[in-house]
Amino acid sequence: MEMTRSQGIAPIEYECKKCNDIGSYIVKMKRGYFINEIEQEEEIYQECECNKQKKINRLVASSAITDEFQKMGFGNYQTDDKDVVVKKVKDTAYKYYESFNDIKGTRQNSIALIGQPGVGKTHLLMAVANNLITRKMVPVMYFPYVDVIKEMQANQLAKEHVLTGRAKNVAVLFIDDLFKPSGDRPPSSWQQEKMYEIINHRYLNYKPMLISSELGFGELVKINEALGSRIFEMCEGYAVHAKKDFRLNHRTRKIFGGV
Repeated sequence: MEMTRSQGIAPIEYECKKCNDIGSYIVKMKRGYFINEIEQEEEIYQECECNKQKKINRLVASSAITDEFQKMGFGNYQTDDKDVVVKKVKDTAYKYYESFNDIKGTRQNSIALIGQPGVGKTHLLMAVANNLITRKMVPVMYFPYVDVIKEMQANQLAKEHVLTGRAKNVAVLFIDDLFKPSGDRPPSSWQQEKMYEIINHRYLNYKPMLISSELGFGELVKINEALGSRIFEMCEGYAVHAKKDFRLNHRTRKIFGGV
């Protein structure tokens, strides 16, 4: 049916009014000289803020970071009335984030927060990851050790290959709860080999990692010397080992009279 003149044509609705969803817009720049007493200008294309936000949204979506974890930042990690080691954990994480651009291509380009549960290791490394994504636009993959290993072991070889490939090659890998203890059972040979494959690849290619674990460096080395020593070397400049002390656990500190 032919549209009548009175009906008109519905105007196009753009999400971004500044660039009309193109992703860039024209800016006039002064060229610094005059012709016939008229200052000359040139038109250049400038990336629109909406395009940057779309890139950030894609990075967040590919990171596997949950909505709840996306809320974790440095500002909402409280250290008031906390033990000095808790403050050191936060200071080290923030220092690492601030130094990232300078150290990302060096041997000591990674960070490890290890030891006592409940001191905020995951929160602070998630704060690093979130800020790398949203402020520096660095791709990050969240690798919750227990969940991803279970997924890899579920006899889905194609999926295991994809996960391993991403973990080896993403710009920054966040391994959360590496070798989390399961009773008295040590990590299986397969688990050790899989993590060594990933970590050694990143070690050889100078790819940064964010690592949390309840195990200390000595325990990691005892489990697998080659793997543990590589982690230590990569994280030596940015590492905190919180010694076992139930009073430091923010989830149980009231029970044990934590400080």
